[in-house]
Amino acid sequence: MRALRLVQKSSWLLAFAGLTGCTGYQSVPLRDGGFPLGAVRAGDDVRAAMRSGETLAFEVVSVEGGTSMTSASGIRIAATDLASLQIARRDPQKTQMALSVIGGVLAAALLIQNADVVVVCAQYDTNYCGNVLPPP
Repeated sequence: MRALRLVQKSSWLLAFAGLTGCTGYQSVPLRDGGFPLGAVRAGDDVRAAMRSGETLAFEVVSVEGGTSMTSASGIRIAATDLASLQIARRDPQKTQMALSVIGGVLAAALLIQNADVVVVCAQYDTNYCGNVLPPP
């Protein structure tokens, strides 16, 4: 029964891991007062270090030609004001590794659950396994 609970809990964890994935921040190169076209898109979560020393983290609402972007709070950030820019992106290798580990835990839990049933059947010869008990 414990193994079944473990499988149920692990399935929630697997579903959550699959939905979120493993993300990491990737640096965006800043050149000639801008960033490459297509490197930043609306909906991206970014961390920006400003030349003034301020650090910002926000979701991008719009991008204007690789020279500026607008945050969800309406702040417009020019690429010339940036010291560095990082974008949160899914890391496929980390996601695959996490899903593999969780899948292994689920498989082990299922094997343990089935092993418990086999041991009960072999030791006690009960109707739990569908065996017919001899009359007393």
